[in-house]
Amino acid sequence: MDSSLETKKTGLREVFVSYHFTTLDLTNNGFGNFVGQFNAEVYGDSMAKFIQDIEKSIEMSLENQLAIKCKVKVLFFR
Repeated sequence: MDSSLETKKTGLREVFVSYHFTTLDLTNNGFGNFVGQFNAEVYGDSMAKFIQDIEKSIEMSLENQLAIKCKVKVLFFR
């Protein structure tokens, strides 16, 4: 099936996100990449809401891996 046709049907798009993270205790920081999905039906024209949600998802993932609370900032996505 053509992926552009599938995108039109489901409203989902795969996105590649680059981010910077810092642990709240300031012992670790770094850069990373994340692959997620953008749902046009959920977010519509609200890119800010999408970015906030993806930052929260990445923070939760890092906190589970590092066992330390983190803060994430999305640098760019495509």
